[in-house]
Amino acid sequence: MNSRRTQVSKAAEWQHKLLYFVFGLLFFETLTGLSFYLLPFNIPNQVMVLLHTVIGMIFILPYTWYQIRHWRIYRTIAMNHLKLTGYISMIITVVAAVSGLILTYQALFQTRIGYSWDLIHIISTFALIAFLLPHTLV
Repeated sequence: MNSRRTQVSKAAEWQHKLLYFVFGLLFFETLTGLSFYLLPFNIPNQVMVLLHTVIGMIFILPYTWYQIRHWRIYRTIAMNHLKLTGYISMIITVVAAVSGLILTYQALFQTRIGYSWDLIHIISTFALIAFLLPHTLV
């Protein structure tokens, strides 16, 4: 892609409504997930677990649609730090989503959630913050 076309597509991407929707959902999921980890587990936090789970399940389809679309637009650009942090963020988000689905299944149909899956879900949250912030802020 030439630089003029790249600038136009970047400007259009930042104005895309699906970006705001996916970013808002991802922000909500991150904040609520951190609240479970950092705050006492009380009734409001239990309600947030339910919201986190329901919204997380709804989030999977729009995120997948947005991510495929985003990848198709930027896949031809040469590898750089932005693209690398984007790919890593995408992989981490998939890990968080898969571990979240497994934790949801375990919570609904088993007697307890697995410690390993819980740890993977927590670590992926912190890793996502570490890679998505530089990807979006730069």
